[in-house]
Amino acid sequence: MPLKNKDLNILIVEDNLRDFLLIENFLLKEISNSQITHTQTFSETKNIASTSNKFDIIFLDISLPDTIEEDLVIQTVNLFEQTPIILLTSYLDKQFGIKALSLGISDYLLKDELSASLLSKSIAYSIERNRINIKLKDSEEKYRNLFHFSPIPMWVYEMETYRFLDVNEAAIRHYGFTQEEFLSMSINELFLEKYNPEPNNTLNPNTYDTLFYKGEFKHKKKNGAIIQVEIQSNNIIFNDKRSEIVLAIDITKKKEEEQKLKLLESVITNATDSILITEAEPFDIPGPRIIYVNDAFTRMTGYTIEDVIGKTPRILQGPKTDRKILDKLRKALNNWESCEVELMNYKKNGEEFWVNFTVVPVANEKGWFTHWIAIERDTTLRKKNEQEKEQLIQELTQNIGDLRQFAYITSHNLRAPLSNLIGLINLLEDIKINDEALSEILEGFKISTNHLNDTVEDLIQILLIKDNKPKYQSQVPFNEVLQKVLFQIKKLINAANPDIEYNFSDAPSILFNSIYLESIFLNLLTNAIKYRSPSRNLKIFVRSKKVEQEIHLEFQDNGIGINLDRHKEKIFGLYQRFHKNTDSKGIGLFLIKSQLEALGAKIEVESKVDVGTKFLIKFKDNFEND
Repeated sequence: MPLKNKDLNILIVEDNLRDFLLIENFLLKEISNSQITHTQTFSETKNIASTSNKFDIIFLDISLPDTIEEDLVIQTVNLFEQTPIILLTSYLDKQFGIKALSLGISDYLLKDELSASLLSKSIAYSIERNRINIKLKDSEEKYRNLFHFSPIPMWVYEMETYRFLDVNEAAIRHYGFTQEEFLSMSINELFLEKYNPEPNNTLNPNTYDTLFYKGEFKHKKKNGAIIQVEIQSNNIIFNDKRSEIVLAIDITKKKEEEQKLKLLESVITNATDSILITEAEPFDIPGPRIIYVNDAFTRMTGYTIEDVIGKTPRILQGPKTDRKILDKLRKALNNWESCEVELMNYKKNGEEFWVNFTVVPVANEKGWFTHWIAIERDTTLRKKNEQEKEQLIQELTQNIGDLRQFAYITSHNLRAPLSNLIGLINLLEDIKINDEALSEILEGFKISTNHLNDTVEDLIQILLIKDNKPKYQSQVPFNEVLQKVLFQIKKLINAANPDIEYNFSDAPSILFNSIYLESIFLNLLTNAIKYRSPSRNLKIFVRSKKVEQEIHLEFQDNGIGINLDRHKEKIFGLYQRFHKNTDSKGIGLFLIKSQLEALGAKIEVESKVDVGTKFLIKFKDNFEND
């Protein structure tokens, strides 16, 4: 570094005036623009340091009147930390001059060998060395800051022993160990598998070189949590030890997200429903372009991936694609709303097919909508089945209407002849018939005619219940209905002598048709009497209660019971008989169920043979029939 025209501020600390003048003379020859300050004692030097510390170079005599040698050097170096110091010694002090280099001086010169050029060279060397040292210190400070203040866990370990030499705050926070715990540990105590960043590392053999290593490992925190980390390390010398500085990036969440993405990709790819992804815009012609379709799409439409990428979903539309549905879809797209529609589309070969699809907007992390995802399902078969079902329902409705009309006509046409037959039979009862065979035939004819008449009357009653819901309903008290029915069947009651208990206190009445309710009470009570057990006295218990939004009515007896394992599915069927009673017609339970269902109620049964039967009727509380 040429010094001839440099403006240097030089301090010479020398108590020998002759030596000072000699040095000054040499300096002025080599550095003509230099400004020289002279002190003769350390005290003077301290005073100058307190007022001005901006010297470019300092010459320091090894021995001053008030301080000498090592104390002098140490104190002067502390006073002028950023300034290079050249020590001036004699031959006798040469060994100390060498030692002084370790105390922080830049160079030492023997007074007996001084010359203008030697001083110039020493100054240039010392200034440059000082500049490099300052730069190195700044670099080291920056390194320390980068290391200790890094948000990513970092540490230094000795390569020979694998012991931690230093850790930053991020590592302490992330792993849960204190600094003292780290410094007492080997790095292998973090690893689930031994860490060995050597060229033959089986975990990642191709990522190592002499300076840099990179690999993925599983670490265990102090609390036992397992994390996945990406390790990046460099070889360094730390405290004179061959070491590695390590950056440990926690990639646990990243790996979990990657796994989720792989799973999602697998689901999308292998989904049976067609999945189509388009750009977010434009909505006007030609529309958002397709950027992805899965295999199900190609199977459903016949288009290959190459056929549709870059095109718009409009290629699937055709003459029968409903314009109103498309307008509904367009409105949803314009409002960035999800939408589900069903419409007619066309395959690549022109074949029509129905598709139900849901389209959903997808936003990025900033909330901007970037894509549309459509999930589509071929509903052609379902639409065909729906059309066939609708046609079948229409046919069934027509057939039921025809059958009902037939039943009305038949019952109407039969009633007049039956009435005539019954009238004739009644007349014949007044005529004495001596022929025993003829009398027996007429008696059988009478019984058959009466049975036919009962059947016609039953059918008419059923048709009336099915076709004509009673319009009038009122709040009917259960106790009044029970007492009315008991009076009607007084003869049966007297003959069977049952023990009848009832309790309507929890739910005294129900909004229902009174005629229907009387019929239900009548059928259930007469059934209980009819099918009583011959081995014990009949007990009947009737009660009502409120259960949430319903009113329950229970009829329970200890009669002969019903085998529900055999008859449960047909117990409420028409003309179903489960016992050998000759007067049973098998219509009572069918009528009860029909009457209840006509007004929105329902009935259930529990029964055991030779134990008894319980019927449970469930009314809607305050049910209103429009």
